[in-house]
Amino acid sequence: MASNLNSVRALVVDDNPSFIDLIQLFLEELEIKKIFAASTYQEAVQILENQKFDFILLDINLGKGAYTGIDFAYEVRKHLPDIPIIFLTSYFNEETYEKARPTRPSTFLNKELSKLKLLQAIELALIHANNRNSLANTTTNQFNTMGSRFFFKIGDSFKGIDIKDIAYFYADNKMTYAQVSDRSYPTEVMLKVLEQRLYPDFARIHKGYLVNTNLIEQINFREYVVNISGNTLPIGHHYKKALASQLNILR
Repeated sequence: MASNLNSVRALVVDDNPSFIDLIQLFLEELEIKKIFAASTYQEAVQILENQKFDFILLDINLGKGAYTGIDFAYEVRKHLPDIPIIFLTSYFNEETYEKARPTRPSTFLNKELSKLKLLQAIELALIHANNRNSLANTTTNQFNTMGSRFFFKIGDSFKGIDIKDIAYFYADNKMTYAQVSDRSYPTEVMLKVLEQRLYPDFARIHKGYLVNTNLIEQINFREYVVNISGNTLPIGHHYKKALASQLNILR
């Protein structure tokens, strides 16, 4: 695939100009010629508004400013929900992973990288993105054909439920359940799969909950709760920013 990268457009965001130069050198050796670079959050946002690219190499720590690479990833997801994001970091731990996880990065790379490691990460990220887009297109066509309905097995038959009527999905004891009014319908499909298929109309608010954003009645970010279909559901701390970016919030 490396021979096909000459048409790929990359965005590199890092606060260290020397590291940007190194990354650009690696990318050029991989035949990636269309490279955009930014050293601050503000520069990156400006490029996001005015240019198109196929993947992002993003430093988690952008220096002493108020914004981090994770903040920029949330901004990216508002406009480009499926573009591959490869995080770069010199220090990686569980807390950092949990903060970055809701932005759905392709992978994390240690800054002590090589051209081969970078190539592998880019190729896998682009392949995954292409597969996901193909699945999304297939799913969309199926939803349009089937009237946007899911069919749940009830005994020996299948009951059709309009997706727009599902308030939320929740995980319990290795099963997933769709909550419709006061009735729950079980499925073996994992929340992660449903999250990818139903974005952006459904948002992950917690490791155990995926909610229909069109049916949210009230949300309290201070108390980390969502009111939907007469139920109060918790917002996971690391899902707050991603959720806020997915809603039309007027201040």
